[in-house]
Amino acid sequence: MSQSKSFTLLESVIVLFIFAALALCALSVPKESEAKMQTRFLKSYDSFFNQAQLLAQRENHDVDFIFKHRTITFISQKGQKRELVIPKGLHAESRRLALKANGYVAPTSIVFLDDRGKPRFSLVYSLGFGNYRVADRD
Repeated sequence: MSQSKSFTLLESVIVLFIFAALALCALSVPKESEAKMQTRFLKSYDSFFNQAQLLAQRENHDVDFIFKHRTITFISQKGQKRELVIPKGLHAESRRLALKANGYVAPTSIVFLDDRGKPRFSLVYSLGFGNYRVADRD
């Protein structure tokens, strides 16, 4: 009797089935939905903005808020600097805000866009004294 050193058809099908199942599992890993990503980012931004307000009050100086394409930075007059990265899939209009020592922010809005350039939401500073609201653009 001669022994073959190759796979049988049944063994090959089983191996292909295992690879297909692994590939299917890898593809079915759910990505974070855009709504959840936006909610998580806005919570981070709220904390980030509160830190800037506290710093402005503690130092009794204005804090500059700089919105760039993929980052938001605040810089105090004493040189303290913090940065928040905007998540993938979003970017902000370039804008500069001044957060006054008393918490006041001049009325303005910052539009956040998706990668196709479609507006997703805005941060609207119209209530004065560091209050803002989120306006959806969908």
